[in-house]
Order: sequence, then C-alpha cells, then structure tokens
Amino acid sequence: GGSYAALTISQKSSLASRSKTELKPQTQTRSPHDQQSSNTRFDNNSIGALGNCKYIKQEDSGIAFSRSDGFITPDYRVITNNGEILLVEVKNFHMKKLSSIYKIKRPYLQKLSAYTEMNRASLKFAIYFSRINEWVLLSPESFLQADNHIYIDLPHAMARNEMSTVGDKTIATLPPLHIEMVGELDDDRSNITADRTSTFTTLEVKMNCAGKPISNNEEKRIAFYLMRYGNWLDIEAHPVVVGNSLVSISISSAP
Repeated sequence: GGSYAALTISQKSSLASRSKTELKPQTQTRSPHDQQSSNTRFDNNSIGALGNCKYIKQEDSGIAFSRSDGFITPDYRVITNNGEILLVEVKNFHMKKLSSIYKIKRPYLQKLSAYTEMNRASLKFAIYFSRINEWVLLSPESFLQADNHIYIDLPHAMARNEMSTVGDKTIATLPPLHIEMVGELDDDRSNITADRTSTFTTLEVKMNCAGKPISNNEEKRIAFYLMRYGNWLDIEAHPVVVGNSLVSISISSAP
C-alpha cells in the first residue's frame, strides 16, 4: 500500500536501526578456530522460526559408517522452502578488535567440502560475532583467500551476509519515530490539579515516521516495537496542555 513509505523491511544485509532476530549456536566447538563459547544458539527452533526453512536437522549426531576419514560432517542440514540443501558449519568468533579476522585452514575446509559434495549440497558457515551479537551466513567463496587458509573480517562478512537465505530480515526506518496519545478535550478529569497530576483517558493514538503519518496497523505495531525495544536512546516525552487540561502526550525516539 501507499503507506509503506514510512517503514521498510529488507533482506538482512545492511546496517540500520533494527529489531534483531536472536539465534541460538551450539556451545560445542569442534574447530581450533573457535575462540569462546556463546550463550546464543543456532539450532532447529531458532532457524525454523525465521520461516524460510522446511527441514532442519543436526547433521553431526547419531551413528554413522564411513570407508574414509577424508571428510568432516558439518553441524546442520537445512532445506529451504525453495528446496535448496545447505550444510551449515557453526562457528563462534569473539573478536579482540573490530579489525580481527576469522581463519579457516584449508585442510579443514577441504574435509567439510568433501562431505558437502558427497551430499550434493551447498556448504555454508554460520559465524556468530559475539562482541556485537551478530550472525552472518557465508559461502566459502565469500571468504578472502590466503595460501594455507581462508579468512573473513567483520566489514566483508556483513557485506556478504546470506542470512536472508534462511529468512532473516532487517527492519529499518527513518528518524524520528513519534507517537501521540490524544485524550478527550471536554473531560473535566484531565484538569491539572494543584499537585501537578491529571487523570488522562486515551481516545486515539497517532504515529508518524520522519514526519509522515503511519496509517497501516502492521506498520504501527512495528514502529511501536522499535520505540519500545530498539536501540535509539534519544527519547523525549512532552505533555500538551490547553488551558488547564492535559489533552495529549507526545513521545519521540531518535538515534
């Protein structure tokens, strides 16, 4: 509809004011590159809740037989709604600084790739940047190349993030977000008393984004959620008084 100029929902790839989808990665680490365990998990329930997968299974569990030790089983098998088969290796990266790089040694990558090719699937790495509470999903081709390893840093990881494949999205909006609760003009109870209090009954709620009214109910719910739980800290509240009556309360939120 025409009201969607106020709020936009896009595939997760850009940096914006956002409502985060918190995923849940396994605490078990199987690579020397994993620096620290995390309380946030990447699992069936978390990824399934994003809505773009029809099958998710922990791949590296249960009894199996193999004639070779030339491969490593990734953590999860994911089948998206369009039938794409992903084998996902989950990693935790606790950066010491923003310029830190995450490395994967080539022999380790080759063994993961061998298993993936045997299953006619696509290999992905789900990396949790724990310092900033951010997930990325990357193909091996998205990594930068070195002689004996591949590696990735935060800027390249964010730019090449494929979390939209499993349904993750970014909700972005323009500042400020504004909500006005309008009361009844002729209500004597709204008169301000000597102790500076007033009884206020809300009759209407108006919302706008960057000065444009938000009329769509779903967009109103998103805007209210962002104001209530988002990371914009510049919040101002102003009462509107006419004569001696409190007629409305105005609240705005901005970065």
